[in-house]
Amino acid sequence: QEAMDKSMESREHNYILEPVCTSALLKRNCSKEPLRSRHSPRLEFDIQMETIPLKLSQAQYRQIMDFLKELDRKERQLKFRRWRPKVAVTGNCREWWLFALNANIAEIREQRERSSWDFALHRAQDAVLYTDLYYKKLKDVPLSAAEQEELDRIEDEQHFEELKILREIVYKQFHELAESIKEPLSDNLGGESDLDLEAPTTSSSSSSSGMQNCTRDKCDVHFYLTH
Repeated sequence: QEAMDKSMESREHNYILEPVCTSALLKRNCSKEPLRSRHSPRLEFDIQMETIPLKLSQAQYRQIMDFLKELDRKERQLKFRRWRPKVAVTGNCREWWLFALNANIAEIREQRERSSWDFALHRAQDAVLYTDLYYKKLKDVPLSAAEQEELDRIEDEQHFEELKILREIVYKQFHELAESIKEPLSDNLGGESDLDLEAPTTSSSSSSSGMQNCTRDKCDVHFYLTH
């Protein structure tokens, strides 16, 4: 506690999460007999914690904001990296102007490609192929080198949301397969229950045919077996 107080008094550190005091009490069941219930454990801990103070200084806040801005810049850099020239700006103006043009019209080109019938047919074929290959992969069926290459290509070309939809289709196929396996079992169980329900009906009919010497107030029932 003294060391924590001295550290808090000094200005050498700016804590986001300041030191806190915590007390922990341990209770142990020393009985030699085995435990009879899950609600009575061998060890019980009672932890008491004070308020956890969170504090940001101005310098820390600026560092966090600068870090987020750097992440955004890195994301833009990765997005346009394939068009970025590997030469200096001085003496290579044409390459850098082409980079600026490609970076701005790339989205327009992608939209035009997506609006064509050839692109729609290609995506449909990839969707069918990916579901088949992913289904085999989940079933632990070894894929050939060509199939694994096609699987990697589709995963690289398509976005996460598109792949998520295709994988959900495969998961649904596995769910339907599991349900189809359960149905015959339930039918067999249902057939046995029908037989069990019919048995008393047969015995009641035979017993009704075998009743003798019945009176209004009292009936003496005699059962007989018919062969």
